Amino acid sequence: MATRVTRNRCRLNISFFPWPACIVGVRVVFIGCTANRDDQKQVSPVFRTRASLACPTRFVFIPCQLANVNQRCHPDSGCQAVASSATVHRALPSTSWRKQPDSIAIERIFMLLLRSLRERCTFAPHTRFTTRPDWRHLRSSLASAWRFIKGTRAMQPCKLPDTGNLLLRHARVPAGTLADVKDAPAPGSDGLVETDIAIDDGRVVGLGLPLQRSSAAMPVIDLDGAQVWPCYVDIHTHLDKTHSAERTPNTDYSLLGAIRADQRDQANHWNDVDLRKRMNFALQCAYAHGTAAMRTHLVSTASLRRLTWDVFTHLQETWADRITLQAVSQVAMEDLIGTGGRELADFVAERGGVLGCTISGSPGPDIAPHLDTVFALAAQRELDLDFHADENLDPDSHALRYIAETALRTEFSGKVAIGHCCSLSVQHVSEVKKTLDLVAKSGVAIIGLPGTDLYQQDRHPGHTPRYRGITRLHEMQQRDIAIALGSDACRDLFHPFGDCDLHAVFAQAALLGHLDSDLSNWPLAVNRTAAELMGLADTGTIAVGSPADLIIFSARSYGELLSRPQADRLVLRQGKPIDTTLPDYRLLD
Repeated sequence: MATRVTRNRCRLNISFFPWPACIVGVRVVFIGCTANRDDQKQVSPVFRTRASLACPTRFVFIPCQLANVNQRCHPDSGCQAVASSATVHRALPSTSWRKQPDSIAIERIFMLLLRSLRERCTFAPHTRFTTRPDWRHLRSSLASAWRFIKGTRAMQPCKLPDTGNLLLRHARVPAGTLADVKDAPAPGSDGLVETDIAIDDGRVVGLGLPLQRSSAAMPVIDLDGAQVWPCYVDIHTHLDKTHSAERTPNTDYSLLGAIRADQRDQANHWNDVDLRKRMNFALQCAYAHGTAAMRTHLVSTASLRRLTWDVFTHLQETWADRITLQAVSQVAMEDLIGTGGRELADFVAERGGVLGCTISGSPGPDIAPHLDTVFALAAQRELDLDFHADENLDPDSHALRYIAETALRTEFSGKVAIGHCCSLSVQHVSEVKKTLDLVAKSGVAIIGLPGTDLYQQDRHPGHTPRYRGITRLHEMQQRDIAIALGSDACRDLFHPFGDCDLHAVFAQAALLGHLDSDLSNWPLAVNRTAAELMGLADTGTIAVGSPADLIIFSARSYGELLSRPQADRLVLRQGKPIDTTLPDYRLLD
């Protein structure tokens, strides 16, 4: 019979116990309540001692093998709190266990251990079966419990040293993001390399396995196989449009409707204060998620050019020590023809930006002279180029091919990036081969934008979409074409979702593009390749001498990485953990 308690005196406390409790293996146990008792009978079949009746209301959370274990307070208590293994993981202390309350002595934990060994030793001491101990199960469970405790200790951000000096042991790093690795094992079949990472004065000073501490005072963190990536580089965003979807709705949800709604939003809301608030909010989100560099397209029409670039310049200076920002002009390609094009190119060069434009519709071969003009404007000012092209599902849209032909014909020496390229997904394989062979020869890079393209392409009100809209990523990779992934639109008229989180973008691309068949080189699309397109030497890689700008995930494999949003990730900037708390949306009110 359970102890009777009064509702208003039931409290929920969380206690942690050292390793003997791990041996018992019970994750959530209702011990007892301080209340009006009508009897002194047992509260739980696990605890059969009088001591269990003398302790306060309590759940005992004991870290063992992770599983979905939910248990509620006794119905008579009125307490409806539910505990799970995730709660245990977040709440565990990182370096030392809390002291036990006086009412529960360690001898009682050993008593439970002995009972579990006597009854079954299969980590179910509450059952009434009597069998011989399963020692192999016991050893395996003890090992799992210890690995869990070690991993939890390592993953607590508040306990990582903030001195910029530490040694990360047993990290698993995507091979393509590493440089100058000595004595490291060969990558596994998943393309991950196990290595130690030594950090001193905010920079990576050693890579390899094993590494020794440079001093006895250097903290050592055993990651137990957790993945470590370089900080993200978001190559394609629209910070000036971000977080505008809810105030100016796109009523028909189409691409044309988004363009019209965006024009209304610019006319009704855009000013210095509004842009700073929304852009700064997006940067806070990106920084908390682990982004170290971003390229943003800015509306650069004659009427808005000064406003958007002035706000950007201010934020570029404000965020200089946290996120490297780079701007691209966004106008229709026709706006770059004639006097207006030269004025804009001069303006972009003066601001240290990238010359960009949008090629709308499905252009034909007559676009070649216009492209020659755009490439000439960039070459004369030593500017890189960034295009929006083939953002449709028209099989006759070949802007990507014409851009690659122009890059070859003009022998353009700068970097060229092209976003979207959706029409490739519906073209005949012979047309795809012809285009991608030219792209590979020209050195043009492609930027995949899975979130926006999935949202916009094949959208017809009242009809379920059949096409994914994502470009030909596999075929591009087979030709060694540089591929990056970007967030693109974030909570704006073109894509009302997103949080400037490249982990979410990477997960979307893996799912939509079936990249999981071989993920080994795809992490580069959100760090190293994007950094090279932006011309950033010390960003997007983990190399000796580079800043220790790292993201530490709890996940060990790609399956674990992509199955969860990795909200518990740790972000190190110059070797120091940062606050990864996301800003509240109410700040945008």
